[in-house]
Amino acid sequence: MHPRSRITVFMAGAFALLLALSSGCGTAAHRGHPGAKPSGNITVSVDPRIELLAVVQHLADYRAPGGGPLLTQLDFQYKESVAEYFAPYRNHPAVHRFREISARGFNFAMPPEAMLSLTDPPDLEIVRPVRDMVTERAGGTKQLEAFAGDLRRFARDANFMEFHRSQRKFHDSIKRGYREQMGEYTTAADIEGYFGWRQAGYHIVLAPFFHPGGFGPRIPRADGVFDVYSIVGPYRQKGEALEFGTPEEIRYLVWHEFGHSFVNHLTDAHIGELMEPVTALMPPIPEEALRRAGVSRSVPVSEWVSEHVIRSVTVRLAYLKLGETAGEAALKKETGRGYPHVERLCRALERYEGSRGTYPTFREFYPEIVEVFRIAARETNKQ
Repeated sequence: MHPRSRITVFMAGAFALLLALSSGCGTAAHRGHPGAKPSGNITVSVDPRIELLAVVQHLADYRAPGGGPLLTQLDFQYKESVAEYFAPYRNHPAVHRFREISARGFNFAMPPEAMLSLTDPPDLEIVRPVRDMVTERAGGTKQLEAFAGDLRRFARDANFMEFHRSQRKFHDSIKRGYREQMGEYTTAADIEGYFGWRQAGYHIVLAPFFHPGGFGPRIPRADGVFDVYSIVGPYRQKGEALEFGTPEEIRYLVWHEFGHSFVNHLTDAHIGELMEPVTALMPPIPEEALRRAGVSRSVPVSEWVSEHVIRSVTVRLAYLKLGETAGEAALKKETGRGYPHVERLCRALERYEGSRGTYPTFREFYPEIVEVFRIAARETNKQ
């Protein structure tokens, strides 16, 4: 989840407590290390599955549990075209079902991740495994399949693909503008080298209706490798031109969003070890807030830890890849965002960078991440 969009981390309400903290980091250290052979290739697209979802979300007046907007607040011609073309379908069953299941917890990153497990509209067949958490947040397998069926009918009833094809000129323009801003230095090679292994493919999906920032799901292939995604909403506009980030913002988003695909599953694998120390460190979240969000306590713990780790990695990458001045600038951007253990983690990551013979990949090092939180909890308990 992109740091510019904290609404994608937690489920609003009491979760905003997590943003009231401050953070810090270490200094520049080792400036190079061995890693996996990088691929670095990134595709840029406007995905019809995500656009279909966005249309339904727009018709459902999709908002965060606390009432805040989850779609773009910008005004542009494409948005007006969607509103006009799909107005007759505001009461479609797909819209009603999404409104119901999103209110029960199928929100934030869960819907776009589910969409990426489907084929393109109008067929929308489930062809990739859907994570258990996504299915649970949708209300179970039957609910998720029913929603996919409703979307299928919506796509056919509204002739969605005809509309989507009619917007090709607009889609091409935002893709072209994004690629120009990416420049030659924005690749996935930096994070592949840092974490020590490769993913199957890297995909940036431009989503004009989404909020600024992004989501970072990873979708398994049949052979067990992953396609990783950064789904990005527009930051700003100039006239009718949407801007999805400056070169610096795009580079940072690549590091941060794709970083989730390297870190989140490791956090989940160690959640049993993390629950006790991290629960002692996190601001308390009322059980009622968890119930309304439809999640267990382990979910916010996992997200809180992964955000700490990814933010620390992006700061270290800024030092390693761009130099000390850029690293200091990245550090300033990360401070005060509600993650007080970034400084500890950065010091640990410096050890990782200098010991890649011992830790060839981040998998081997992750127990040291767990230890950082254990030490922090012990020190907190002594106070």
